[in-house]
Amino acid sequence: MPSLSAASDAFRAAGIDQDRPVVFYDAASSLGAARAWWVLSYFGHSNIRVLDGGLAAWTKAGYAVETGPVEVARGNVALSPGTELYAKPTTSSPVLRLAVSLMLALRRAFAERLSQLTTPQVTSRVPSACPR
Repeated sequence: MPSLSAASDAFRAAGIDQDRPVVFYDAASSLGAARAWWVLSYFGHSNIRVLDGGLAAWTKAGYAVETGPVEVARGNVALSPGTELYAKPTTSSPVLRLAVSLMLALRRAFAERLSQLTTPQVTSRVPSACPR
């Protein structure tokens, strides 16, 4: 899990505002979008969605995409220390233990990816997805 400071900096750099809805999507399996949703939820933002099927479903449905560079205005999202989405390590549920193990395994890769979000590089995007 990224620190509150790192998450705040990354999400603000991605243009996320406190009072605007956020829709995460990616060009693959939506695992990255789901993880971003989870992190932003953990730190207290509540108006978040994941685009079902990601960018592939968007384009397959015939909706427009934009390509090329985009300038993203820094967002003003105000995050707070998260506490409610962690599973208690004393649980005896095998499914929950497996889920926690998988999240821990993905934590490092996600932290590295989150640190790259401070300089968004967009190859294609939903029109108006990034505030200008």
